[in-house]
Amino acid sequence: MTGRLQWAFFPSSSAVLLDMVYKFNDPRYELGGLAALSILQPSNRTNALSQRHKMGEATKDVGQVHDAVQAVHTTCYEQKNKVNGLKAANAFWNPYYYNVTRRTLTKKIIYITPEQVRNEIRTLFYLGYITNRSIIIPNLLSHPNIMHKSLDLYSNQSLWPFFRVVYYKPSFYKQLKPSLSIIEPAYYWRIERDYFMNKSHLIPKPFLLPVYNHENSQNYYMSGEKDHQKLQRALKSTLTIRSLEQQLLSPRIQGISRVVLTVLPSILSEQEERQELREKRDERRRDVLQHHYDWAMDSVGRFLPYDQEIKEYEVLPKLNQPIPSQDREDPILSYYAPEVARIMIQDIRLCDTLFRFDGGNRSCFNKCK
Repeated sequence: MTGRLQWAFFPSSSAVLLDMVYKFNDPRYELGGLAALSILQPSNRTNALSQRHKMGEATKDVGQVHDAVQAVHTTCYEQKNKVNGLKAANAFWNPYYYNVTRRTLTKKIIYITPEQVRNEIRTLFYLGYITNRSIIIPNLLSHPNIMHKSLDLYSNQSLWPFFRVVYYKPSFYKQLKPSLSIIEPAYYWRIERDYFMNKSHLIPKPFLLPVYNHENSQNYYMSGEKDHQKLQRALKSTLTIRSLEQQLLSPRIQGISRVVLTVLPSILSEQEERQELREKRDERRRDVLQHHYDWAMDSVGRFLPYDQEIKEYEVLPKLNQPIPSQDREDPILSYYAPEVARIMIQDIRLCDTLFRFDGGNRSCFNKCK
């Protein structure tokens, strides 16, 4: 080595235990990106908090963040959540991991029913595996009534952190996990902030791949806008896994590094005869695509209010969804990688504690179960 290690002392108040931050201060930092930055490095609001602390008004909240955080540790995060906790806190450092040439795939996911989210996650994982792309699990948006009252909103919306969405059985890790990378929503934001400062032009912009669902799903979820608890039926999609495979494996898309699957209602693809109707359709489509682009560019996920998001939302097809006009006892046999699809169906499910605090006497948020 030609260089020397650098070291320096820093105040213990600027090193935090993330489990305590969650319990006593604000759990929203687990959304990562700017959400974590605003909490763990609160330069714009520190003075008032510090003054209150000096006056003894905040003595009980030992997890309160008063100064810009310089170090974090995840003592009580269990198993795979240790590294995920560091990623969520913008504290994971690895130049090989934060690779600007990495090929990624993601999709905006709104929580409507557990079955719908589970099916979309399985399909997203499958598509990432067969296309050799890392999967960005997004932070989930839900109806405000779903979020547990003990949890805080972010930007006045109920969001749930990416790494507390999916549970993988041990067999999944043995068979597929080494070949499937899962990364955080703030991945590109971290690259720009910490590795490519002043070189944002080198970071790939999101490429929206629009696909159209020709069975408008809105009939299934409009009844849930005012009272989400009344929603019982899962959303449906007439898209097929095969059609998504063909598009993602096409030479044109294979050459693009940062792909965002954008499922749109079929009405946005219909050809209108009257010019004024065409103009309205095109304007609406541009607006929807712009919202998806803004969401993809944001380190947390920029959403419209839930009632607006849900009106344009469309789902990915299920991995075991029958293919139209074909009568097969086992529909996944027509997939590009049927055995991989079976593993996804068998070994991936949702965490049991979505949008609610996992109680108990432990200081940590606990692992996904």
